[in-house]
Amino acid sequence: MRKFYRSKFNKETSFIIKKRNKPASFYEEKVAEFLSSYFSPKEASAELNFEMGCLLYKKDMLRCHWNQNRQARISAVHQSINYFSKPRLAVLFDSQEMRFLFSHFANYYRSHDIKELARLSHLTDEEVEVGLNHLQAQFTA
Repeated sequence: MRKFYRSKFNKETSFIIKKRNKPASFYEEKVAEFLSSYFSPKEASAELNFEMGCLLYKKDMLRCHWNQNRQARISAVHQSINYFSKPRLAVLFDSQEMRFLFSHFANYYRSHDIKELARLSHLTDEEVEVGLNHLQAQFTA
């Protein structure tokens, strides 16, 4: 999921190229710009902006937020993605915004190519399909 959104984010905003010597707020501005172009204004919110920022680049998001609760959430998202386990996955999907991002991601791959998702995640096509069905049923209800 991170690779999916990161590639679209960098293609749309060129953030990875432009980020040198920019203030910390530059990252959040680019995330907001990406969300407003990628989702409808009704779907884009401050919380969605925060969750997308957590998902894409942890270090840049930590530079923007000094609040301990926000930093804890940023670290929780990072750990959930990089050190996968079922309890961490539950923490990842605590927020409605992260469930929305996952649902959008799952729908995109359902309508495009499950083989591409399997290649990105190093799983078989069947494992990806079963996982997507299970997660979508559990977290979008």
